[in-house]
Amino acid sequence: MILALKTDPMRKLMLLFMLLTPFCGVYSQPSLVFETGLPFQRYNDVRIPNESPATRFSFTDDFELQGPVIPLRIMVGYTFAGKNHLFALYAPLG
Repeated sequence: MILALKTDPMRKLMLLFMLLTPFCGVYSQPSLVFETGLPFQRYNDVRIPNESPATRFSFTDDFELQGPVIPLRIMVGYTFAGKNHLFALYAPLG
């Protein structure tokens, strides 16, 4: 068991969670949220208003795509005393 804990970080996290859960108060609740997705661009034409010829361009045809962008957002929260909330958010921009 000790050797497995040194090599697998997920087991360390699960063990830590299992050890700390009994010490949470009656009105406390930890939470963990993962969000991700895969966006697609098919039809994205834009017209600039307030110009006399109303310039039109297309995001899909006029710009080179740098590859797929897979967004990721992780939020860790802790609710205690029934009405107090603490949250930490990890959402990289690139």
